[in-house]
Amino acid sequence: MSFLGASKKSPGQRVRYYEWNALVEQCDLAYLYGGFFIKNDKIPIENGKYNIGSPERRIKNFYGLFGDFSEGLTVAGRPVIKDCDPISIAYIYQPAKKRITDAINESTIPSKIDVTITYLESLLSELESGVSLREVQTTAQDQLKTSTRDAIIEAIKKDLEDIKAKLQELRAEVDELYTKTFSKLLIDLPIDGKQILFYPTLGKSIKTRSWWLHTDSSKGRIFLWAPVSKQYIGALFATRSGVAQHNRVRVELYKDEPIECLWQDLDVGSSILIQITYKEE
Repeated sequence: MSFLGASKKSPGQRVRYYEWNALVEQCDLAYLYGGFFIKNDKIPIENGKYNIGSPERRIKNFYGLFGDFSEGLTVAGRPVIKDCDPISIAYIYQPAKKRITDAINESTIPSKIDVTITYLESLLSELESGVSLREVQTTAQDQLKTSTRDAIIEAIKKDLEDIKAKLQELRAEVDELYTKTFSKLLIDLPIDGKQILFYPTLGKSIKTRSWWLHTDSSKGRIFLWAPVSKQYIGALFATRSGVAQHNRVRVELYKDEPIECLWQDLDVGSSILIQITYKEE
């Protein structure tokens, strides 16, 4: 039998059909997977069945652009890390530790206090003043630590103040952005009365931000309030000169609770102008 799977024949000997089919099949395989130049993708007939080389007879070099190894890949007997594999530094930990330690030891730079002490030592050796160098060192270190700590604390305080101010500005801008305004003119009013001004959106509550009242009545009292929670939002006590009142106030009403305006002892036929800024939550 040859590598084609067929026995060799003598001249004039008959070739059976299955021997011819084996020859055709092996020629197809040789065309697809053999030859000096690859003209087609090399795809095995079955998944994960065929090997290229062996531990005793290895391919010398591979040249390519990409590789996809779904099970494993080893180089020089050690596994190559793939995506999602745990990373181990067991092979490099000790050498890396030694190199880092050596680098730190060799790159030590004298601190300012060390340079100062060296200079003081030269002076003290000349003056022979009898001052303890250790005392000078301790004092200098304490002063350096204290001044550095105080400077850091002051810098942090200043940064916190700046951050707080910026946050307050940002809150005000955001609050203003989402604020709604209610405005209404009540005219030809009786001496006493009340009127529901508006309700919040169903399921939400009103949170006031400011109110504004004006009337042409020369007397009387006007109130803005929440009739369910009994919270007063604003009030105006009219005088002959006419009064406009504006005040910032934050009052949180109950869910679905309206704002009501009520007035007492106004001039007959007076008018009231009302403006309220608020948010719904």
